[in-house]
Amino acid sequence: MSSAVIQYNSGYNGISVHTDFLGTNTANGLKCDFHGNMDLLNHSMNLTWKFDWIGTPNSKKPDFWTGTIIVKSGSQHFTRSEYEIELSDEEMVVNKAISGHPLTGVGAYFEYSLTPNYHEIEEEIRMNELFKPSEQHDAVLAIGQTKLHVSKAFLSYHSEFFKTLFSSKSTVNQLREIPIKDVAFKNFALLLSSFYPNPVFPNDKTAEKLLEMSRRFSVSSVTGIVEYHLIHNSRIPNYKLIWLADEYKMTELLEKCVQNIDSIEATKELQKSPEYAKLSNDAKVMVLDRIMQFI
Repeated sequence: MSSAVIQYNSGYNGISVHTDFLGTNTANGLKCDFHGNMDLLNHSMNLTWKFDWIGTPNSKKPDFWTGTIIVKSGSQHFTRSEYEIELSDEEMVVNKAISGHPLTGVGAYFEYSLTPNYHEIEEEIRMNELFKPSEQHDAVLAIGQTKLHVSKAFLSYHSEFFKTLFSSKSTVNQLREIPIKDVAFKNFALLLSSFYPNPVFPNDKTAEKLLEMSRRFSVSSVTGIVEYHLIHNSRIPNYKLIWLADEYKMTELLEKCVQNIDSIEATKELQKSPEYAKLSNDAKVMVLDRIMQFI
């Protein structure tokens, strides 16, 4: 079952005191109607996104979506605005007002990126179908009593760990069933499901475990998709993201999170967190350099 990130970039939208409904978009079963108008009394531009799940054939409704909406000016009349949002059955409408607009009309572009999330990630993995015997599978991995039929070439392409394991020089490669030790089946299956066909995308619940597993089994692509989620869609506190970025060498995420430290209060929150003591010296230097910019 696909859990693809939903991304949309609108064209130019002329917004005035006379406009209301501006357009609609549907992607992966999620419909969005976009509304906008100018409020001359309050000198603001009022924007509304009304989302509605209409579904697709054989699709399962996500429990919730997390992501961002970005609004940009068509003619430099206002600065770029970015909003973190979460959609669920309780709230599928997003209202935003951008103030400081005495004009009767402006042009605007918007884009959104939304990640579907499921409370029970195991429901998305469908292990029996994914790892059953087939002509494409030429190896059997054993995790406890559970057997996974896999493709050596596919796993070797994605993972340096499996590239070494399946090499001609490996004695383990000659076994009928290759044991994978010291790992829970659920966690290993979560890792494989993130890059096997019809991948399950990371969310805040699974991100840290995926990072741990991708490091152990040397799957750099999984680290990359987790980093993308943490940069664009995560609600994890900034101090925790700084530690994750430092611990798992996610440079872009670390730079963004350090820049998000914009007050003495944010600095104190980081220093009081249990993650601060675990930061590398290099990360602490970055934090100190950032603090020096606003004190």
